[in-house]
Amino acid sequence: MIQHAKDRESLGERFGPQTGLTLIELVIAMVILLVLSALVTNMVISGRAAQDYADRLRRVTEVAQEILDDIQGELREVVRIFGNDLVGQAYTAKCEAWPQAVPIQSTKLCLPSIAGTLKKDVLGTEVTGNALLFARHGWADTFTCSSSNTYRVDVYRIISYYPKEEGAGPSPSVPWGLNLCKWTSEPLVSGAQIDAISDSTDQAEVLQHLINS
Repeated sequence: MIQHAKDRESLGERFGPQTGLTLIELVIAMVILLVLSALVTNMVISGRAAQDYADRLRRVTEVAQEILDDIQGELREVVRIFGNDLVGQAYTAKCEAWPQAVPIQSTKLCLPSIAGTLKKDVLGTEVTGNALLFARHGWADTFTCSSSNTYRVDVYRIISYYPKEEGAGPSPSVPWGLNLCKWTSEPLVSGAQIDAISDSTDQAEVLQHLINS
């Protein structure tokens, strides 16, 4: 009996009545839980923002590659690249853009040089630009006149790539806001080839054929 009483007393000391959390302990636990929740939420939001940025960057890269491929394909048939000189500026003035795609004020053609080297621009004599203007060969038109004379006329197009302002950009605080526009002229023919037709009747027929076609 004495031994059993001691055992019960020992058990009572070891597994006595348990007390609950105090108010201070409960507040501390809630604060820690809120901090952890905020950290996890912030990590999720940051991860989502990083994923969105990666998706936008991938899309921009794809679009830029498509544009470069298009320009590369057109430059294969280029017959002349216009630079920032009197001739280039005269052709640029004839490229009348539609009101929704007006070039930015700083639009400038480059100054191409076959024998030039890659180097830093010199202030006042810059050769780089942010626009591209060139003429490419479209196709060759062959026509036989009523006189049985056959004439071949080359058809060209003037292509212009330039930036236009979009929205509030560009500004130092906005990393977007520019769109690259492409302007394409109507089909043009070589005036020298038309003038080379000595027969006035044939010349009139060729011109009429070009208008109709």
